[in-house]
Amino acid sequence: MFGSIKLFTVRGIPIRAHFTALLLVVLLVADMGAFGVPAGLLLMLSILLHELGHALMGRRFGVQTRSIDLHILGGTAFMQDMPKKPRHEILIALAGPAVSAALAGLGGLGLALTSARLSFGGASWSGVLSFFTAMNLSMTIFNLIPALPMDGGRVLRAALALRMGPLNATRVAVSLARAIAVVFIVGGIYIGALTLPLIGFMVFSSAGAELRMAQAREMRRQQEELLQRFGFGLRTAPAGAFGGGGPVIDVTPGRSVEVVDERPGPTWRWPR
Repeated sequence: MFGSIKLFTVRGIPIRAHFTALLLVVLLVADMGAFGVPAGLLLMLSILLHELGHALMGRRFGVQTRSIDLHILGGTAFMQDMPKKPRHEILIALAGPAVSAALAGLGGLGLALTSARLSFGGASWSGVLSFFTAMNLSMTIFNLIPALPMDGGRVLRAALALRMGPLNATRVAVSLARAIAVVFIVGGIYIGALTLPLIGFMVFSSAGAELRMAQAREMRRQQEELLQRFGFGLRTAPAGAFGGGGPVIDVTPGRSVEVVDERPGPTWRWPR
């Protein structure tokens, strides 16, 4: 993401922060004073652990994560590919909310032990703990809304894919996501919550991107079937080959005639 800087690496995954993430801390400091700093750091930690839940569950099923970005709307785990099976996508999507729910539970336990009251702020250490608990609870619930690319939307898409295939499932999930996005935009403007329209626009545009990616994957799958039917072999191009290790169609040994894109992917060759 443009404007992000690398902070550190966790299990081989680069962790980056977008400059807009600082705005969250600034807003918390304006509301909570000096206690906004630890509250902001705990919020960033909560978002990071949520995204690591997705990334590490994905790694279990062979899906690698290029990086995790923290930004003003939360966090994004950039995965290199889609899970091969719908049930894997369900587990990967649920891993993030499960982490947030566990953190909310820990915060709730801390509140119970200190006899503090749950709220979304307060200039005190109990207020920081309360904020941590409330935000993780909110992240758990909000991310389960069935709107792509949110976790709930991915669960819905994967569940539908078990019956109607990935492309048709994506079309249905995208239609629902766009309807929810419109509700966010209109409802947010009506009640004066400016964050909701921003999220709505993000969901609407990202849902369209999900559909385009699903269409591209379906086209690639059909091409693979056609090439294999006529005797082509399938192998993975080495990193850095042919201008970035992207998918290429090679009709003569050792000579590339067409570069399809520059992302890591398969290479088709004539039988040797």
